Amino acid sequence: MEPLRPLNDRLVRIACTDKDVSVGLSVAVGPEGCCRDADPRKITDGTPIRDGITAHYLNNQPEFGGPIPWWNESGAYVAVSGPHLTKEDLIEIAESMSDTATLNAYQE
Repeated sequence: MEPLRPLNDRLVRIACTDKDVSVGLSVAVGPEGCCRDADPRKITDGTPIRDGITAHYLNNQPEFGGPIPWWNESGAYVAVSGPHLTKEDLIEIAESMSDTATLNAYQE
C-alpha cells in the first residue's frame, strides 16, 4: 500500500495495488465538503456503517474506478473504491475502518 500524490491540494489517496500494479482498492480522504458531498446529485440514500455514520453509494463502472461508498466523519470526507470489488465488499471495508487511524510518512 502506498500513498499517491494528492489528487488536488486537499485530497489524499492511498492505493493498494496487485502484482500487475493495477489498483485493487483505493481510499481517498479530504476535508468535509471537498468532493462528492459538495454535489447534491451524488448524495443518495445511505447504508449505515457504524455508530451513526451513513455511507452513500455511487455505482461506477470498473473503467471509472469502480463502485464508491463515501461518507463524512469527524470533519473529513472518506471514500473507498475498487474496480473489481462489490458493494458488499466495499461496505464491509468501510465498516471496518477506524475513525482514529493516522497516516504516518515512512521514515528511514
